[in-house]
Amino acid sequence: MLPSDTLNLTTVSTSTPPSNDIDDIFNYNNALLAEGLFFLNFLDSVSEGDGDRILRQYKYLMLLCRADGFHGSKYALESLYQLLLVNGLSESKAGVFTWNRSVNNRGGAGKNIAIDLEVVHSNNYIKQGINHLGVNITERAVTRIARAEKSVREIIFKVDWSIQYASPSGKHVEHFPQSDFEAIAKRLVDMNVF
Repeated sequence: MLPSDTLNLTTVSTSTPPSNDIDDIFNYNNALLAEGLFFLNFLDSVSEGDGDRILRQYKYLMLLCRADGFHGSKYALESLYQLLLVNGLSESKAGVFTWNRSVNNRGGAGKNIAIDLEVVHSNNYIKQGINHLGVNITERAVTRIARAEKSVREIIFKVDWSIQYASPSGKHVEHFPQSDFEAIAKRLVDMNVF
């Protein structure tokens, strides 16, 4: 066998060395800012009840979840499923599916909540009623509580409104850490992150 007949098994490196011009801190902060603004936009679209905007964001969310790999694959599939339902159903059913994503219980613009959260609130209200039954819990009593839940909530809301009772919102109040924020902002400015 001649030397020219042998295979040349030497490998050639095709990767280029990293450039010193790449600013990882700047790129990281830009990506973090973009994802944070995307998330705030998603929350705003839910609170405004904008079904078209929610579905547009599902397209981007599907790509983000798919890029996450194993942990995000189920969310990517759920986003794909949402998009397939909207594009595969009849026009009237797709319209209902698009715009039936949030509910506004208090009235006013920007006060919608996701339907899933409303279901959680409803389940919590029913569980409170069941807990008050104590040892008298029966299937008939639980069924009666579940069927009366919506009407009872409306009556209690109207009574509370008429006597001007201000119930606590249930939100946890977090104090803004001003000194920590100022220290981080000063450091970011010193490092010329943006």
